[in-house]
Amino acid sequence: MADAHTDPRAARTRAAVLAAAAKVIAEEGAGAVTHQRVAERAGVGRATMYRHWPTAADLMYDALAEVETPLFHRHDGPFLPWLRAELSRISVEISQPNGMQFTAVLMSRLQFDPEAVALRDRLLERSLAPLALAVERALVTGELTAPPPVGDLLALLVGPLQFRSVFEGRPVPPEFIDAVIVGALGRYLPG
Repeated sequence: MADAHTDPRAARTRAAVLAAAAKVIAEEGAGAVTHQRVAERAGVGRATMYRHWPTAADLMYDALAEVETPLFHRHDGPFLPWLRAELSRISVEISQPNGMQFTAVLMSRLQFDPEAVALRDRLLERSLAPLALAVERALVTGELTAPPPVGDLLALLVGPLQFRSVFEGRPVPPEFIDAVIVGALGRYLPG
């Protein structure tokens, strides 16, 4: 296939693949992105997929650069049950092989690729926005007594999950998630 920036067919194929990958991410999470699943949705052959995106991490890298998928989903209902459910879902997603590969690819590019830095910054912004809204709502409902620094809160909540599931290769049980929440938010919780 010719360069996607000069060949209109290649550009259409690239757009179809990235749109299909975005749908998979939105519906099933980043951990569900595979060459086969995206190729079927985009109506292209797997050979095309592998030629342009040798790994699922490469495909996720390009797809996440173009979609607005936040780490945290929309906040509905009481704050703590929502947070527990979100952290449980996030721990599963980040422990998937292609999720780990994506993180490795992104981290390896940060030192020399300004586009990787921009992608990281967009991903952080997308992650902070829904968490900040959830915190604001929890302050209004009295579920939190003071506003925690949201940037620090993101690191305190997600960092331990990533360490446990990715680096240690261990499952993240509900008790661990509860301990993470208490460690991150204990002084901001009523009583």
